[in-house]
Amino acid sequence: MADFRAVLQRTINAFLEDNTQGVKTRDTSLFSAILTEDCIRSFRPLSFVNRYPQFFEPQITNDDYEAHMRMDLEYMKDVSQEVSRAVIDTAQCAAVIWTEQTVVTTDGSKKLLRLSGT
Repeated sequence: MADFRAVLQRTINAFLEDNTQGVKTRDTSLFSAILTEDCIRSFRPLSFVNRYPQFFEPQITNDDYEAHMRMDLEYMKDVSQEVSRAVIDTAQCAAVIWTEQTVVTTDGSKKLLRLSGT
């Protein structure tokens, strides 16, 4: 199980790096590059998702996420991300990560987002 934990941690790191590079290079395919085709993203907390429905849905497919990000990239200049917490469940083959993301917009302002996802 230690090997599985290490593999899942590398997957988390690669996923976050792909997201960062996707913004920097404007390549939306990077947002799902390491994910399976049938992956469903889940965003929490729902109170946050419900407050910003123009940016988030409770669950979204890779294709829908990439289409949404094509529009968001018009307003994003850069992003930095840090995992503030990760829980890896080797029995369920799942992980939950909490991230803090700083988004720099095209007008130079910065937005701090605290998100979790499975």
